[in-house]
Amino acid sequence: MARWVAGWLLLAACGLVGARWILRPAQDTWSVVAAGRGGAMLFAQYTVANTGVFADQLTTRVVYLRPDGAPLAHRAISGPATVDAAGVHAPADRLELGPEGWDARVEGGALRLRGRVTAADGPCPASVGKLSGVLEFPDASASSEGARLEGPALVVRTHFEGGAVASGALYAIDDSGAIILDTLSRCPGTLLLDGRAVDVTVPWINPTPEATFTLTLRGHQVVVELQERFRDEPAFDGALRAEAWLALAVGYREPHVRTQRVRVRVDDRPAWHGVLVLRDNSGSVSSEP
Repeated sequence: MARWVAGWLLLAACGLVGARWILRPAQDTWSVVAAGRGGAMLFAQYTVANTGVFADQLTTRVVYLRPDGAPLAHRAISGPATVDAAGVHAPADRLELGPEGWDARVEGGALRLRGRVTAADGPCPASVGKLSGVLEFPDASASSEGARLEGPALVVRTHFEGGAVASGALYAIDDSGAIILDTLSRCPGTLLLDGRAVDVTVPWINPTPEATFTLTLRGHQVVVELQERFRDEPAFDGALRAEAWLALAVGYREPHVRTQRVRVRVDDRPAWHGVLVLRDNSGSVSSEP
């Protein structure tokens, strides 16, 4: 009996060791980042993941950060879906490039997104487009008309492989320009000013930053001020405990992600609105607002 148990334990250990070498989790994501009225920010992500066990699984996340209220958030897992240079394609939730721009759809029981972004179809260099659309809340009262979406927008693609991410990403946008700082992005460092795009080196952004911090991009001073409203998504949110343990055993660590409103000032220009995405594997980010 003891030998039988020991044999199974040895086999399981060998399986986990093999999995750490064989399984290569990957995430391919298209995102819409848009500034709305009064400083509201929309951050919608469509992620197609392949863990090596489950392929083509789609996770849709929508965070609407309002300056005068708690964030509105939606998260759903579905599939299968495909991802390519023209977006993410699935029966319900999807972001697809068409003749008139990017069409965004999210079908949720408590939140629905309908929008279109007019932007260039090339991922690099990034360009600022215009979002027009609406957030609908089916569970709200009949008098609720949802939230109108109207303002400058970015459509960006990110890709990640491996078992750990711990970094910060900054997306800021205005009618006159934008900033993209994300090591996972296909355009990792971009500064758009007055219609001119320049590549910049992505600086380190602490996953637990100070309330105000300064970055230097190609001689431009960028001051980032964190705002009150943010949304936390704990690591393995929605996963069963056994699934989380198995993922950790094979070397995959999902980060705790915080999405926070920020105000960004480039030199002496008027402040832009933006989103700071904080990915942290240390567990030091609080889940309390």
